[in-house]
This record gives sequence, C-alpha cells and structure tokens, in this order.
Amino acid sequence: GLRTIASSADYADTDVENSLLIFEKTPEVFYVDESVGSVVEDTDHTLKEIREMFGEDVATLVNVVTNKKSNHYETSLQVDNYKQMLQSIHYDIRALLLKLADRLHNMRTLESMLPHKRLKIASETDYFYAPLANRLGLYRIKTELENLSFRYRLPNEYEEVKGQIARYVASHADAAEAWMTPIREALQRRGIEASVECQPRSAYSIW
Repeated sequence: GLRTIASSADYADTDVENSLLIFEKTPEVFYVDESVGSVVEDTDHTLKEIREMFGEDVATLVNVVTNKKSNHYETSLQVDNYKQMLQSIHYDIRALLLKLADRLHNMRTLESMLPHKRLKIASETDYFYAPLANRLGLYRIKTELENLSFRYRLPNEYEEVKGQIARYVASHADAAEAWMTPIREALQRRGIEASVECQPRSAYSIW
C-alpha cells in the first residue's frame, strides 16, 4: 500500500522520483529499482520478504541502505549510518547512489519539514552528502545539494548572494552573448552541433 509523507505525496511517487534522479545520471549501473530501498526501514515488510520477491542481490543492497536501529551505537546513530554507507562501496557502488538519490529528493522537498529538521538535514547534506557526490564525480548533484543546503542553513545570505548573481548576469548579458557568438559561428562552420552557454557560478561556490 501507500503511505503519506510530510509533503502529502504518495510514497510510491517518491520512490519513482528517486529512481529517476540517479538513473538519469548513471543508467549503466542502475538496474535495481529504488522503490524497495526504504521498504524495510519505513514499513512492516522484512528483509526476508524482499529476498524472496527480488533475490539476494536486491536484498543485500536494501540491507546496506537501510538505517539500522539499535539500543547501542558504536559512536552515534548518525556516524554509524555514515560508516555503514561508506563500507557499502566494498559490495556495490549502487548503494551509495541510492542514498544520494534519496537525499537529493529530501532536499528538494525540505520545505515541508519542520524548521529544526530542515536545519539538521541541510547541515548533514553540506557536511557529508555533497562531498560524497563530489568524490563520485556527480558534480551536478553535488552542486544542487550544496545550494539547497545553503538555502536552508543561511536563508538570508543565500538570497543576498542569489540576488547579486542575478544582477550581475543581467548587467553582463550583452557581453556574454558577444563572447559566445563567434564560438557558435566557428562550430557551425565546421558542422559541429553544440550548445554554447554561459553559466554563472552557484551561490554556494561564491559564498
């Protein structure tokens, strides 16, 4: 069945979006549907049921990405979960990709969370998940995680920097176009199909 999450979206819709987030970047390695990734953690279904339905490979991945609940943690719940994620790379890089997809979706829907939870999740993202995406070469995801984290951790500073970037881009639009035009023309003369754009730096990178 479906359960309701904080943003009132269907659980299944959330999982499908998570799958697409990572699949669009790394389709060649992603063949396990992320929709089973949080079933053990968030529902009454067991790992044994996952193994019987999807096989040992999927069950092992689900076990790796599921946060373990315990009465005693080696360091803390947060640190132990980080260690579990990093150790998963010895089995399959897909486990980390699933976690990154889930975190990116959480950040995109963070507005629906309570303020103290937003700050906690945003801080975790800046400290752990964005650097992890960077190490894996997922630079677009890394940049989005950084900016979303900045937005919720320091909203006033984020809006200030974002406004400065927008004003700079608007005031330099003609100069940017003049710089790009000869490049486009040179490529066209050589029969090379390409898109030439001028992308401003992200708010996080300037801050």
